[in-house]
Amino acid sequence: MDTTSMQMTEALIEGDTRLLAALAYGESSTANDSSEIGGIAYSVVNRCRAWGGKTISALKSSDPNYAYAWDGSNARFNRLINASNATIKADVGMSLAVSWAIAALNGKGQDPSNGGLWWDGLDFKTNYNNHPKVRDGFKFGNPAHNIFNVQEKKRLVIVR
Repeated sequence: MDTTSMQMTEALIEGDTRLLAALAYGESSTANDSSEIGGIAYSVVNRCRAWGGKTISALKSSDPNYAYAWDGSNARFNRLINASNATIKADVGMSLAVSWAIAALNGKGQDPSNGGLWWDGLDFKTNYNNHPKVRDGFKFGNPAHNIFNVQEKKRLVIVR
């Protein structure tokens, strides 16, 4: 994504745009990989759309465990959420996150998540036994997505 082609005005780096950008930046690695940041931003927006068009703020309120970066303990999330627009524009990773947030919220460009609703970072492997997705049960949609080589945790659900 070409961040120089996006005009980031004061209005664009506020509200749900800022929250989504901070989340994508905070959940991504320090490599500031454009596809990783974009994939996270699109996954969040895809999840909001799947939940009946929730806003990013409404998603955070209804499912605070959806992302860990927004719990106040993630330095990268905190850095962007509190940064001035000038600081954001001067930082490559933060600028990428804002550009991807704008694109995802507006449904512009290619979705690097390929329609995904979730992502997981290294904490999925390092905190496997306590991870909410493991406690609740999960299954990979594609075995190739099991990049941490963890065991699926199936959950029996009886529908009456």
